[in-house]
Amino acid sequence: MTRSLWRVAFVLMTMIVPVLVSPGCVRPAEDRADLDPLVGKAFANDLRVEVVDGLAAIRTFDDQGLRLWAQAPVLDVILEAGPDAPQTFELTVENVMPRAEISSLADGEANFKVSSREQVDPTEVTWRLDLQSGQTSRLRIAPPDADSNEPFRFGVLSDIQDEMDDVGLIFRRMNRDESLRYVVSAGDITQNGEMYELEFFMEQLEELDIPFYTTVGNHEIGPASPEGFHELYGRVNFQFRFRDVYFTFIDSANATVDPMAYDWLEEWLDNGQDSTHVFLTHIPPIDPKGIRNGSFGSRAEAAKLLNMLAQHDVDVGFYGHIHSYYAESNATIPVYISGGGGALPEKFDGVDRHYLTVDYNPDQGIESVGVVRVKAE
Repeated sequence: MTRSLWRVAFVLMTMIVPVLVSPGCVRPAEDRADLDPLVGKAFANDLRVEVVDGLAAIRTFDDQGLRLWAQAPVLDVILEAGPDAPQTFELTVENVMPRAEISSLADGEANFKVSSREQVDPTEVTWRLDLQSGQTSRLRIAPPDADSNEPFRFGVLSDIQDEMDDVGLIFRRMNRDESLRYVVSAGDITQNGEMYELEFFMEQLEELDIPFYTTVGNHEIGPASPEGFHELYGRVNFQFRFRDVYFTFIDSANATVDPMAYDWLEEWLDNGQDSTHVFLTHIPPIDPKGIRNGSFGSRAEAAKLLNMLAQHDVDVGFYGHIHSYYAESNATIPVYISGGGGALPEKFDGVDRHYLTVDYNPDQGIESVGVVRVKAE
């Protein structure tokens, strides 16, 4: 039976499963979902800033300028300058793609000029902009090849947890692979999600020469307030596109997905239907072994999510949470569980610390997924 026929069979089979969550159920991820639409928006000094789709966190915004933390390879930024807005403006973007440049998305002549560019480190750039008072500028921040139709490679790394202080071992190994464009993660980058841990991991990322885009895992939702991740990194549910590949990140840190996130997911699945579509979430909907409770809290909800992914032809899924490596199939979709970032590994499986490399080819889609084991130096 072909893959498409298997998907039809799966969809028909799951129609008999009750997949709707009762209205009386608690929404454990509600606070995080409510914060997502607020990311990337601010107003100061008669200047309004909006990062389209919330794909960057605003770290600082004052009379000295604007500092962003990017959650995507390509950013679309709106700057609306009032009559009293500063005419010279400094924009710094961290976690930005190497060689990123600013261009105008406006029709006709741009309402700004780039007077200088400073490459602070491989993933941090500062631009000095000359703005026109009373005008709205729309900036695109992207590497020169963002729209090319060429193959590329990205990495997948999740479940670092209490090995944050030693994650540089993995980053140095990644830096040796010059074909990697960026790293995506299904979460658990910290042990308890405390603000100091989130800040410490951000410091550790200075050793990585390429950007790192992540959602949250269950270890980010401990005693800390939900605002910490949003303030530093940005949204927990988001989608971006690089070349002709869509990447969708969904928060499942509570072993469930918030109803608001399901609404966004419907739109994002439509976006990626006719392109290569990569899906990431922390907790696997289905535990591949079925004996560890390493899956969604509801099998009905797991069926609902997989039904949505199958109906929209998602090409590949990446999960974390289980500290090993599994290559499986969910609803005919190839999925990879990779929790090898340093968290306590499963015993006797021989996998230990690792990350994945994923090769995309425009003629084939996802061409290959490789496992890179990382040994102590």
